[in-house]
Amino acid sequence: MNKKIYLPVLIFVVIFFPLILESTDIQTDLNGFRLLQFKDVTEKYFGKPFDTIRTSFKTAEAYLVDSNAYMVFEYDKSLPNNICSIQL
Repeated sequence: MNKKIYLPVLIFVVIFFPLILESTDIQTDLNGFRLLQFKDVTEKYFGKPFDTIRTSFKTAEAYLVDSNAYMVFEYDKSLPNNICSIQL
């Protein structure tokens, strides 16, 4: 086998392999809430949402955390009782 190929392969592995490992970090929790957690948990904790936005694919509900912040929970139409997105 040609030894000239080893250096480019080594450079590729050293540069791109750590990037691939870093990109696999997925967050599933935010402020004690978890993706795919049941929808009723948010209303039990925050009460009624102050704003609701409905599209053909998702429903988003916004809850006040305090006077300066709010959290938005999104629910997909295919899983309407489970949290699919959490934003602070």
